[in-house]
Amino acid sequence: MNKSIAVKAKILMFPCAGISNVGQLTIHAVQELVLEGKGKWFGCIKNTDLQIWGHRTVGSPSFIVVDGCGQHCAKKRFEAINHDLEFHLSLADLGIEKTELSEIVPEELQLVKDAIVAECTRLADRPPMIMGGCCCR
Repeated sequence: MNKSIAVKAKILMFPCAGISNVGQLTIHAVQELVLEGKGKWFGCIKNTDLQIWGHRTVGSPSFIVVDGCGQHCAKKRFEAINHDLEFHLSLADLGIEKTELSEIVPEELQLVKDAIVAECTRLADRPPMIMGGCCCR
């Protein structure tokens, strides 16, 4: 594994939990990541009292908000209380379209899981040094 990349072992995940296919996909992806030990589920946006979070402080757990569609309802709820979002993912940005069907497509589920992990991946504090040549383009 490249030492310049580190994944938070446990990250709090907030799925949007809507009733459409993409909302249900956020729930299934988070559930599977929890079962795999890659994160912790911290409620759904619909039933979580966001006021308890206040503002991020040093040492507070990292979290990701996973929105199902481009309306970004979950993100807006956090922004409404002036809470800084550390990580955010919208399934719309992955090209997954919102439909009224609730069937989970295995390929989309894996894509969402991979995207959550990728979104929560940090590069080292100091970027790698590139020797030679100009960095300008």
